[in-house]
Amino acid sequence: MNILFGKSISDEVRDRYILLPLDTFYFKDTGNTDVAYCLIENIPILEMMTVEHDVALHNELIEHYKKKDWMFCDHAISKLLGKWNGEVDSFYESLSDRIKEMQAAENNGDSTVEVI
Repeated sequence: MNILFGKSISDEVRDRYILLPLDTFYFKDTGNTDVAYCLIENIPILEMMTVEHDVALHNELIEHYKKKDWMFCDHAISKLLGKWNGEVDSFYESLSDRIKEMQAAENNGDSTVEVI
């Protein structure tokens, strides 16, 4: 998986490849944030017809994750696993693990769980 940060991505790369947002990073020293993207280069031919839908679902996953809509996230992850030649599966699995940890913390009354 190729990971790029938003501020370093040229227009040519944005026009030529699919970029999926992964996470937002906060830099304490500057107070700035930057988004990490996964660059998808090779799309299996059988997935070509659903690329727009898959990109939209991935973007909705990130939006719903920030809203702590765990049920939507679980559903989206189950649909997205295996897409993109499996290149993003480790991210989806990690996100699923994070969601389970946050759900457990919330169920234990920990209201300090924060999503950036």
